[in-house]
Amino acid sequence: MKLLSNFWGGGAFLVFLMILQDHRLLSFAGINPNLLLLGILPLGFLNKKNLWPTVGLFLVILGLSFFWWPFWRLKILLLLLLVFLVYFLKKFLTGHPWLDFLIAVLVITVLFYLLGGFLTGNQLSWDLIFGEAAYNLILAPLFWWLAQNLFYEKI
Repeated sequence: MKLLSNFWGGGAFLVFLMILQDHRLLSFAGINPNLLLLGILPLGFLNKKNLWPTVGLFLVILGLSFFWWPFWRLKILLLLLLVFLVYFLKKFLTGHPWLDFLIAVLVITVLFYLLGGFLTGNQLSWDLIFGEAAYNLILAPLFWWLAQNLFYEKI
């Protein structure tokens, strides 16, 4: 039952983050943090027992993107795939979950823009990419703490 409540609580939290991101409520100097990345990336590091709740949350987010955020559908799929990839590649990082999380935030932010720009044909603004990466790294400790203490500590 705890797993199910964590699933629904985590899902509601991620929908809340998507609404915040969609309305750019945390935008600073034209840079909007990738709240969805920061909300789902801890799953790859803290969820050690069962991958299925994580996959379920990813499918819920992807399903919601078809209805609420159709413009972002491709980028949400790309982000989910990058985070899912981290789950399997984390054993090749340093071995310290907190440091690996920060490395993954930086790498995924840059890869997300590079691959997203390639897929959509958009030009890349390196100032924007590194500005968002820095903003994501500033917010990362808060999301790590939230994930550890509120949703995923007993998964």
